[in-house]
Order: sequence, then structure tokens, then C-alpha cells
Amino acid sequence: MFREKKDDERLIFGECYHPPHIKNSSHRESVIAFRVFNKSRRRAYIHRIKAVEEKKNVEIWWSSSINDLGSPLDESSLVGIIDSEIIFICKKVLGEIYAMTLEVTYYFDKDPKVETLEFRWWVDEESDVSEN
Repeated sequence: MFREKKDDERLIFGECYHPPHIKNSSHRESVIAFRVFNKSRRRAYIHRIKAVEEKKNVEIWWSSSINDLGSPLDESSLVGIIDSEIIFICKKVLGEIYAMTLEVTYYFDKDPKVETLEFRWWVDEESDVSEN
């Protein structure tokens, strides 16, 4: 059966952020999250997330659910997106995440697509200087 590709088959990815609901700040800084919206009528699937930190691949856990400390409840290898989901990323070797590049591979059918997300979190010292 031939299936035409629809123009509305796309995902919209939100900005990466440290989840604010994790109460312990040291745990919060070791987890990043992003929201993904499915603008299609068909279910999309995220099936791989690759993380790079300082030009090195980083082993991660990723899931659509975490506990209060930021640990994934179900380590994922596939998440179905109907409307929207929040995806959580945690390094397997604990430590803060200040800068990371994510390559998210997803598909609606057999043709995978890749979305690259950048996460940068630091205080710019020059922006803290008052101009008096």
C-alpha cells in the first residue's frame, strides 16, 4: 500500500531546560528536559537520542518520566508522541550538565529524521556588570 507523506508530519521541539520540579538543586543540574509537540494526526516515535558534551559522546538515560531526584523511571529506547511529551535526559555518569548537544532521531513511518538541540546553561559574567 502506498502512503503519501503529509505536510503536517512534523515535530516541534521546545528549548532544553533543567526541570524545576526536582527539589534538590544538585540533582536538578544533572538532568535536562525538553518538550516535543506532534503536529501530525499520526503518532510519531522517538527511538534514539545521542548526547555530545565537549565534542565527546556521553552515555545517557532518557525517558518520558523521572522520579523526584531526576532518575528515569523507565529507561527508554522508544517513546510514542501523540500530542506532546516531555523527554528527560540524565548522564549515566553523574555530574552537572552545563552544555550538551542532543541528536534526537524520530520517525512517523520508515524514514527517520534527526533534530539537533543545543543546551547551554551558564551565567555570562559581563551581563552581571551594572552600567552606572
